[in-house]
Amino acid sequence: MTQVVISLAVCVLLILATGVLCWKNQPPRLEGERLRVRSVPETGLMAGMLLAVGLALDVGKLVLPETAGTDPGSWTFIAVFALVCVGAGCHILLAAFVKQVVAYDDRFEAYTPFGGSQVVYWRQVTEVKSQLLSKAVTFKAPAAAVSVNGRNKEYLAFLDLALERVPREIGSDELGK
Repeated sequence: MTQVVISLAVCVLLILATGVLCWKNQPPRLEGERLRVRSVPETGLMAGMLLAVGLALDVGKLVLPETAGTDPGSWTFIAVFALVCVGAGCHILLAAFVKQVVAYDDRFEAYTPFGGSQVVYWRQVTEVKSQLLSKAVTFKAPAAAVSVNGRNKEYLAFLDLALERVPREIGSDELGK
């Protein structure tokens, strides 16, 4: 029983920490921002379901101890599985609401789920690649490689901007597709 109580406490702390990180690590709105490419917001629904499942597993095991068995291993299994669900849900929330690409006239900035960022200037892009079975496009520069994907409207607007800004000999073939 102790494992499940500890798991429930850690799950609640993870959810609270994720909320704080989502609020604190939002990329700033700066002058000259052209557009933002974010993840599809419906991805957050999957995160919410995972968080609910993780919490429900712990609470369910505490309320009905015979759930998933009565042996000591069942308590450990429920505790670990709940932590995995909540951990995955928290990461998806961060990826859905913090990870984004912000485009400017001279550069674009890619923000990671935990608030880090990479800056790539349009003129420094050395290679543009798209994957065959994905709509993601990767922009490679000497200092960074950034993969861009997101909502269709924002994503297509970003590709149009990239087609204008990336040197023609580098990106016109891939971006034209």
